[in-house]
Amino acid sequence: MDDAHHTSSLSAEIKQNGKTADITVRTLNPESGHTLSVTASSAAGTKDYTLSLSSPGVYSGVIQLDKTGLYELMIRQNDGDQVIDHLETALAASFSSEYNVFAESGEYLLSGLCSHSGGQITDSAQELLSIEMPEIALVFDPTFLLCIVAMILLVADIAIRKLRWKDIKYLFGRFSFKKR
Repeated sequence: MDDAHHTSSLSAEIKQNGKTADITVRTLNPESGHTLSVTASSAAGTKDYTLSLSSPGVYSGVIQLDKTGLYELMIRQNDGDQVIDHLETALAASFSSEYNVFAESGEYLLSGLCSHSGGQITDSAQELLSIEMPEIALVFDPTFLLCIVAMILLVADIAIRKLRWKDIKYLFGRFSFKKR
């Protein structure tokens, strides 16, 4: 099983369905008593699965995809405790199918979204560039006001850092109103 250039008699077909993946493995050695197991390794950990015989030479099962990312799959054909054949492959688990516009029902989902939101589907870049958007008028632009507040705070910060506490007390003491 450590041979880097091993040619396998196993072939795998994997189809992702959201948080699961259906795996079908075909073997050229369909002998009774053999079992097929899959080890799925990802950043989240490692899980083992046993595939069931669905027809002579064809095994199938479902793999749980807990997180998006890359899953390394080690498929082993076993005869008891002995590994007869193996196949190493990988699966890239992407986002859920509702985010895949290019899926089988993607055009249907996109047209439904357009009809509910008042949009339209187009393939023409010229058509997209020719659309004129209405101007958005600002009711109040706070930039000038915020600049004045920032300048006042800057002068106050410099004054507080440069003056000593007794100077500040003296300054406010001079301007205090005394009762007569």
